Amino acid sequence: MGHPSRDRESMANLVRLYGDQVELPFQSRQYSLTPPVAKLQAGLEAFEALKRDATLHGLPLAERQEVTRYLYQFGHLLFRTLFPAGQFADLAPQAPLLLELQQDWAAYPWELLNDGNQWLALARGVVRFAYPPGPGTAPPAAAPLRVVGLHALRNALIPV
Repeated sequence: MGHPSRDRESMANLVRLYGDQVELPFQSRQYSLTPPVAKLQAGLEAFEALKRDATLHGLPLAERQEVTRYLYQFGHLLFRTLFPAGQFADLAPQAPLLLELQQDWAAYPWELLNDGNQWLALARGVVRFAYPPGPGTAPPAAAPLRVVGLHALRNALIPV
């Protein structure tokens, strides 16, 4: 598969988020967001604090489950903000979700998106890239190139 900005026109699950607008270009739909900005900002700040906390692995199971529950709720809030009132239903069910994000939305942990039943990143995949695409959107690669891979196993999830 080539670069996302070249291949995205052939993908039906492209969702473009810029400012307070959501566009689903292959369904010729566009709608305004009315995000709960205070909740989203508080959630983002808490998520950033969790990322910095190196002691999470050492927490008792009940506290890790509480953190997982919080992340699930935050991901569901993001989902409801992005897809209000059934806007998600018309997307291709097995194809990955392609999120084209303007800079002010790029910091959010879109990998936490869930529809209340499942994590979308595990069920279908979530791919994000900069909007608008163009020169300079990909960082230059310098030697040595370091790549981090992350893989989640369904059986390794903490039950919520």
